[in-house]
Amino acid sequence: MQKKEGQNFYCEISVLEDQTILEFPYIYYPGYIITVNNERVKGFESPNGFLAISVNQSNSSYIHINYMPTYTMFISYILSIVTLLFFLLYNLKLIHKRHPEN
Repeated sequence: MQKKEGQNFYCEISVLEDQTILEFPYIYYPGYIITVNNERVKGFESPNGFLAISVNQSNSSYIHINYMPTYTMFISYILSIVTLLFFLLYNLKLIHKRHPEN
């Protein structure tokens, strides 16, 4: 079973061997939150560049993957918006100086 809802991905699998590497169809990038049977696990980049996890043998594993932007990304978004606002204000000021209204 697998299901995708927005940024959430859910799946249930059976693993037959210890240290099984599961690769998911997501390009690896910091910020993924992965839980296996409600326990948080750390993902890593597979040789193919995708998100992967290591799972131990179990009858059934319930996996949940969610992406949350990192603090660095959040700060960069804010800086980008502030820079855009300064750029627009600066250009509006230049346009006003070049074409003064009489």
